[in-house]
Amino acid sequence: MEAGIIRGTLTTDRPDHRGPRDRSRERTISVQAPFASTYQRFYLHSLVLGAIIFATLLAAWPGSRDMLQGGFAGVPADGNPPAVALITSDEAIHPFEAVAASLAPAPPEPASEAVPTEEPAPAVAAVEPGTVAELPSQPPPELEPAPEPIAAAGEALAQEAAGQQASVESQPEPASAPAPTDAPPLRVTAIGDSVMLAAAGDLALTISGIEIDAEVGRPVSAAIDVLRALYNAGQLGDVVVVHIGNNSPFSPSQFDEMMELTAGVSRVVFVNLKVPRGWEGPNNAVLAEGVTRYPSAVLADWYSASVDHPEFFLDGVHLRPEGVQAYAQLMAAYVGTP
Repeated sequence: MEAGIIRGTLTTDRPDHRGPRDRSRERTISVQAPFASTYQRFYLHSLVLGAIIFATLLAAWPGSRDMLQGGFAGVPADGNPPAVALITSDEAIHPFEAVAASLAPAPPEPASEAVPTEEPAPAVAAVEPGTVAELPSQPPPELEPAPEPIAAAGEALAQEAAGQQASVESQPEPASAPAPTDAPPLRVTAIGDSVMLAAAGDLALTISGIEIDAEVGRPVSAAIDVLRALYNAGQLGDVVVVHIGNNSPFSPSQFDEMMELTAGVSRVVFVNLKVPRGWEGPNNAVLAEGVTRYPSAVLADWYSASVDHPEFFLDGVHLRPEGVQAYAQLMAAYVGTP
């Protein structure tokens, strides 16, 4: 094969005009055909030229054979091609060596050692030999001993305490106040008939210290006898309550006799009457007039407190429980401190 020429045997349909003597051999026809198009020829020429340039570079750079035998370095993980710096000098390196050097890890930086700081040397003043001898020698001043503050403060406090103690001792002791004494309970003497006798329990609960002397059917003369006996025995209380006249008439002279027997009593309480008898009105008038003649005598108006309350009475005289409570509260209101 020659460039651009193809040699071969081509059979055609033309009639063979050769003679019998030429039929025993084949006829060879040289046909020249184009190899390829213009683009294909350009590609072939470029490929050949590149191979020649690459071979020249390999031969020109030292160490290229060892680089090819060791293999090329890999591409970094981030995919960015390594930067290659080419230096044109006498000690230039091969491009592949530059790539390998750029991919190699950088050596660690050496730890910097702390530089010790030097402390400034104390300044030393130079003194000439004759200077010290020329200075006059002065004796050090004598220091006075400072007073001890704790001892001084202790002495001051001791003196102040002694002065206060002396002032306290010089003051007269205050007179002791008299202890409060409880006043003796008020003694009350009550004299009456069956009406007072029925209310004796409530009177004892309402008035503390009361002594009751009551009897059923007691007339005025019998009540005077009881007062005389108590007067003679010195057993009359600070307050005397007299509720008498429900069973008999009450005269002014009897009223005066009772006041003579209770002359030493600070208060005498006379209780008027609520009784359905003919002497109710006259007896109440004697009592109302009599208390006006004696300053120590007072009138407890049981008639006005009970006349409009029939529920207080069983028979118009003797009391129900409601009447007993009202009667005891009336007596307690008139029995006060003498």
